[in-house]
Amino acid sequence: MNDESKNVTVITSRLGPMPCSLALALLDAGWIPLIINMRSAEPRRSLRTVLANFGLGYVVKRAADFILFKVWLRVNSRRLSEVRIVDLDKSRWDEIFALKESSQLLVCSSLRFKVPSKLINTRTPVLNLHPAPLPGWRGPDPIYWMRKRHERRYGVSLHEVTEAFDEGDVYFQKDVRVRMPITNGCVELALSRLVKRYAAQWAESISSGTARPNRQGEGRYWPLPSKKNVRRLRSAV
Repeated sequence: MNDESKNVTVITSRLGPMPCSLALALLDAGWIPLIINMRSAEPRRSLRTVLANFGLGYVVKRAADFILFKVWLRVNSRRLSEVRIVDLDKSRWDEIFALKESSQLLVCSSLRFKVPSKLINTRTPVLNLHPAPLPGWRGPDPIYWMRKRHERRYGVSLHEVTEAFDEGDVYFQKDVRVRMPITNGCVELALSRLVKRYAAQWAESISSGTARPNRQGEGRYWPLPSKKNVRRLRSAV
């Protein structure tokens, strides 16, 4: 495989340990990573609205994770300076579609926007690095629900992106024991170390055609942990 064919595009909407560790691991393995950080021009929800929907405890832990990720980014800033990072509005998916033609791999990680059908329905699959084991922990914030159920083994799943959220065929999964899953961020740091260890191996297997994905069985979708959803699912957790 020549260098030209080892381009990889990582799409995210939050620069954090997962997408950045993926890019750095592939950089170390000789790939040329590009991180697309997708933004929205829509105004952010007010703190009052967020508190009303999610509660004080959730907001405080998210704030702690924000600080934790900022520290992580600062510690790794020298390495990340070797990776091209481009901010892109979420309406400009056509530019990513054009990038796909020159990328050997296109991987989503920590992405809160839906991937358009035009990008999914092509010969080259779009992949997603999901921060939980599949199919049992689908959804936008599975780590929250795993912590709520006092799980100790967490994991990552690399799967194809399909029209249905988190239901695409799975290429690889790995899990790890997290001794102190105090916040989502603590778990994500542990998962990022898994990604750093295995990402290059996974990428080579998929790009060479030796990896064979497995279909998911019956699973469960966990919604955003709003106060309403927490009350509704209290019997399950």
